[in-house]
Amino acid sequence: AVIGLVLFALFRRFAGIPISRPIKYALLLGALLLLVALQLVAVALSPSVGVTDFISEFRWHGIVLFVTAVGAHLSIAFLRRVDWWEQDLSNKTAWRVVIALAIFCFVFAGSIAMLRDGTEGIAGAYNRGPYEYVDDIGKGVTITGLLRDYNTMHPMLSMHAKVHPPGPIVMLWIMSLVLFSRDALVLSLGTMAVGSLALFPLFAWVREMINQRVALTCCAIYALMPSIVIFTATSADIMFLPLLMFTLLFFWRALHRGSIAYAIAAGVMYAIMSLTSFSLLTVGAFFAFAGLWRMKDPAMRMVVIKSAIAMLASFLVFHGIVRLATGFDVIECFRLSHAQ
Repeated sequence: AVIGLVLFALFRRFAGIPISRPIKYALLLGALLLLVALQLVAVALSPSVGVTDFISEFRWHGIVLFVTAVGAHLSIAFLRRVDWWEQDLSNKTAWRVVIALAIFCFVFAGSIAMLRDGTEGIAGAYNRGPYEYVDDIGKGVTITGLLRDYNTMHPMLSMHAKVHPPGPIVMLWIMSLVLFSRDALVLSLGTMAVGSLALFPLFAWVREMINQRVALTCCAIYALMPSIVIFTATSADIMFLPLLMFTLLFFWRALHRGSIAYAIAAGVMYAIMSLTSFSLLTVGAFFAFAGLWRMKDPAMRMVVIKSAIAMLASFLVFHGIVRLATGFDVIECFRLSHAQ
């Protein structure tokens, strides 16, 4: 029946018969109702699942369907009003689109997580006690104390913290102070919001690297990427992405604007990244590739060299300041994490 509706719509389109908006909505609604009816029939024929159980579970699927339908409708309506392939959007409109995508990224990830028993699904990652960073908030009494005693406390840390530097705990600790709560659901929502913010530096970076259309496409892909929506959105890992995107943005501007200030900012952000996850240090391979590529142009060589020196110096200075201010030994932390 669903295939029949699709074929009907295609036949009218290729026959040159216009399909009015009410008919389009009726076709979509009819297809949805048919799918639900088919699922109900399958449930009714199943001896192990009752109709009441199905309806109880399907309510969370309804939220996903609603969010997806609204997002698709608004996207189609927007694309019909603009000349996507021939003309760039105004700067104000482009940033509004990024804001809309960030909101969608937050809502869509939340609706997908709610498939796992509603709000319990959103808070699920942070409800796992000794496995998650949230269990380490408060250890060391203060954030400075946490950094000072982090390596000493290593055997008593949560499972994830044992293989990471203290950055994720610090970020969640600060978030708990801003939100006035250490509740798993509140921190999960805050985490999702922070992850959605990565769209802003992502857009700025890709627009400067390629163009506006590709940048907006990357933002849309980010909001829909399964590895982010399903696995990462409600866990602390998503908080690393804004740091990553800002680092890439600052690095790119340092190279292509010849700005020492941006190079220093990139080095500091790279140092902060290294204090959240040691695996993020692999981004240095991109720095090396892009730098060597740009050094092929004689006019860019001094810019690349100055940027590299500024980034390295700011990276080391930042780690030195952290060591002097808190006593945190990042090398020892790496050894403990690697041994774990």
